Amino acid sequence: MPITGGSILFPGTVAWSGKIKSMVVGDQDTFSGPTFYWVSDTGMVTGSTVLTCTQQSNICDPVQATIKGPGLVAGDAIVLTAARWAFPAGGSPVLKYPAPYTQPIGSAVSPNKGG
Repeated sequence: MPITGGSILFPGTVAWSGKIKSMVVGDQDTFSGPTFYWVSDTGMVTGSTVLTCTQQSNICDPVQATIKGPGLVAGDAIVLTAARWAFPAGGSPVLKYPAPYTQPIGSAVSPNKGG
């Protein structure tokens, strides 16, 4: 399906968000402001979530993200970190996951606990 209303130069994440009721497509070509475009079922870009890159190099690359409720979780293949951002707000991370990552690429979120 062609995407209109925006340019996705190097697609990464493809996820569904029940919160905004839209497909979300990440563009890895937006290194200084990693961008996740909201794409309707007709292929129209209807909005976006932009993450703040806080590296001195101004280059970040959340390759694959997982969206669950009000959160977007992603590892960054350049910065070698993992974090959670408010979704759909974006901006700076609300939680950083400390660990010695080699090159985090994918992400997954567990189901809610309890019944």
